[in-house]
Amino acid sequence: MTNILENISFSDKMTNALLGKDKEFQKIVTIINSFEKGDWDNNLYNIISGTIIERKLPEFYFDAITTINSFFN
Repeated sequence: MTNILENISFSDKMTNALLGKDKEFQKIVTIINSFEKGDWDNNLYNIISGTIIERKLPEFYFDAITTINSFFN
């Protein structure tokens, strides 16, 4: 990941999050990774269970994937 981030321009906050240095942002990354993998037993994912975040996560995820895909089309 470090090698990849050396060649991509992200903010320090984003870079630190992707490297696991920002604990709060790392929680979000963990929740998203659990969502991607269908790992519904992950503790952080269980914490958001039943909340608006859980209900909105599929929409947010789809919007992010759609936006990224638009860069490659």
